[in-house]
Amino acid sequence: MYVLYKLLQVLLWPELWIFACFVGAWMASFSTQRYALGRWLLFVGILLFYILGITPTGEVLLRPLELRYVPFRDGDGHSYDAVVVLGGGKRQPPTGATAILGTNSLDRLVCGMRLVRNGAAPILVLSGGSGYPFGQATPAADTMREFAIEFGIPPSAILTEGRSRITFENAVEVRRMLPNTRRIVLVTDASHLPRATAVFRKQGFDVAPSPCTYLTSGGWGPLDFLPRSDNFTLVNTAIHEYVGIAAYRAMGYL
Repeated sequence: MYVLYKLLQVLLWPELWIFACFVGAWMASFSTQRYALGRWLLFVGILLFYILGITPTGEVLLRPLELRYVPFRDGDGHSYDAVVVLGGGKRQPPTGATAILGTNSLDRLVCGMRLVRNGAAPILVLSGGSGYPFGQATPAADTMREFAIEFGIPPSAILTEGRSRITFENAVEVRRMLPNTRRIVLVTDASHLPRATAVFRKQGFDVAPSPCTYLTSGGWGPLDFLPRSDNFTLVNTAIHEYVGIAAYRAMGYL
């Protein structure tokens, strides 16, 4: 089931849509009867490449998600039971090499460690499995724990769960691990937070959202209207979240 989930994610990549248009146009060029279809596919591919490759498109799609919650203020006098950090993947190194956290996981971990050090909660909960669909790999939570200890968080203040692979499983597994916990600070990317917060609240948590990584800036210059590979990341992230919200709502996870 998880492999199917990952394969369906691939179908949401806009780069794949553009590639399909160009391949279709190339194949149609070999037939005079399909010449018009080939030109139409080529036009659609170029149009998608430009529209989805410029900064404003990705930011317009992603910004409503990132602005859903204001930054968490860890000095507001509230006391929470735990700070829950959701893993965002890791890079699997060659055998024997040191595991490296993916950028999302590292950013979230730094935000969570800062909250614990500032007294938002006494416990740091790290949630996230390997996320690798075609074999076994070390859970991201285990690697995050090693980093947290190395940077000064006491081992006794860290709890990990490495079974979850998607956001819904994060919430279910954390609830299973903390059956009596109610008030948590939830740390993840700003764009991921609306869906994650809704899922954790569905599991009975009183959630204080803490947005971490922001991908949008809000200011555009002339060069932002030129296609760039980085901008496809914004569009990919936005599509993933909007489709995820719709799918989770249809399945009753929210």
